[in-house]
Amino acid sequence: MRFIKKQLSLWRIVLIIGVAAIAIPIASRVSPTAIAVVKERQDYLASTNHRRQRRCGRQTQQGQ
Repeated sequence: MRFIKKQLSLWRIVLIIGVAAIAIPIASRVSPTAIAVVKERQDYLASTNHRRQRRCGRQTQQGQ
């Protein structure tokens, strides 16, 4: 009887690990719309940084 109980608890642990191994990758997928939003933000930040660098570059050149 103890052997059966040990086996059942082992199967329960294996089942939980198996379900987690399948569920975690599925839950962590990023939707295409989220990818598009991130790309849009990156483009915006890149253009903002480019403008800021140009502006700061002009100021340092004028100060010299």
